[in-house]
Amino acid sequence: MAWLSGSWRRDFPRKFFGVYRPTLEWNRASKRPNGAFADYFLVQQEIGAGLNVLAAKDRKLRLGVSENFFDVWVTAPQSDRTLETSASTFAEVEWSLPWRIQIIERGVWYPPFKNELNGWENRIELNKKLTETLSVAVRHETRQNNPDERVRDYSLLRMLVGLDF
Repeated sequence: MAWLSGSWRRDFPRKFFGVYRPTLEWNRASKRPNGAFADYFLVQQEIGAGLNVLAAKDRKLRLGVSENFFDVWVTAPQSDRTLETSASTFAEVEWSLPWRIQIIERGVWYPPFKNELNGWENRIELNKKLTETLSVAVRHETRQNNPDERVRDYSLLRMLVGLDF
């Protein structure tokens, strides 16, 4: 699985913010619900807004709602494409510790969709900033019952190297 994601957040007056989060995922080891193999390419875009509930220097809590666009291209064994949308709610927590260490968690809940199951994603990360532009992190990610049921559920542990610019 190859995965690329980005995040853009704009803070507005009175504790409000807007967020845009694009994600690209290419998976060549996925199975359909019937057990057949199906390679796919997912483009997910999240556009949302929320409220900064807690905005202290070392602790942050954000709550919001968003609309998600799931564009899935199945590339093998037969090619097809679907576009689905789903509303979601999310919560983000950031906690700054000494020595430029941060704990960051983001949880997303998708209400029941076509498959009549609640979907959710969770990401928790331990991040160490080495310099102003370079950081390393360990992240655990989980995704269950994505609104497009052809997209694989997963639970992954990742080691990340980040560049801030």
